[in-house]
Amino acid sequence: MYDKKDEKYFKSIRYNILSLISKGKNRVLEIGAGAGNTLIYAKRNGFAEETYGIDISKIKGSYQTSNEMDGL
Repeated sequence: MYDKKDEKYFKSIRYNILSLISKGKNRVLEIGAGAGNTLIYAKRNGFAEETYGIDISKIKGSYQTSNEMDGL
């Protein structure tokens, strides 16, 4: 199923989810984090102090292995 989805699906930032989070020293866990773009955006823009993500797909050239992530 996921192998048929466009790469944009995995790399898009979920602004609709971020709108539910108050800025601050939050810890955010995203199930189905894709490439990690939403978590990186959250951390860089003050929505989260720590970010963790889980995804079943490994995406080359993504934030999944970035040092900015606290765990993925």
